[in-house]
Amino acid sequence: MSDSGHAQGTTRWPHSERLTAVYADLLRMNVLAECNLREMSPRGFHREVGGATLPKVAEAFELLAQYGWLERTRSEEPEPGEVEHFYRGTGPPVVEEETWAEMPDATRALVTGRVFEMLVKRTKRAMKAGTIAVRPDAHLSWTPLELDREGWREAIGRLDALFGELPEIERRAKERLAQSGEQPIAMTVGLLGYESPREGPRGS
Repeated sequence: MSDSGHAQGTTRWPHSERLTAVYADLLRMNVLAECNLREMSPRGFHREVGGATLPKVAEAFELLAQYGWLERTRSEEPEPGEVEHFYRGTGPPVVEEETWAEMPDATRALVTGRVFEMLVKRTKRAMKAGTIAVRPDAHLSWTPLELDREGWREAIGRLDALFGELPEIERRAKERLAQSGEQPIAMTVGLLGYESPREGPRGS
């Protein structure tokens, strides 16, 4: 179970504790998501994204940096005696399969809910901006299935395989962008595969 395929750097904090630091607070998830896309300062996040007071945003930045999710890139002095620190994300909060299996049900439900909230938020933003259907080759679908255990494992395996390929696709794209100067296309990919509640007999 993950919300991105990027690898994480190692820190002195246990990975489970680092994950909790992010998923326990939606503001921190928003900060990390934005900083994984671009360099930001707490003041810039508060101005462009919002969602909390500036002190709360600064606190979220500080905690994420403490747990190794953010790294400081530079500092500026917009006014005498005032320092503004800028950060970049070190990668999204990946939950490895082993860690996921060891999590209590309540924690897995929390993480799943947070990931879905972020996906819905990004989707709503794209709908509001009119970008969600602007490209004729965009993909959006969902399909109900009836599977046995082997079919379930095969379907999840295919999803995991595509998920694992995305960072390499992005890496190659960045290399080409550096050479071509082409404007990057901001893309959101959401992969879902979950057990649905059993419905009543068809036609009932």
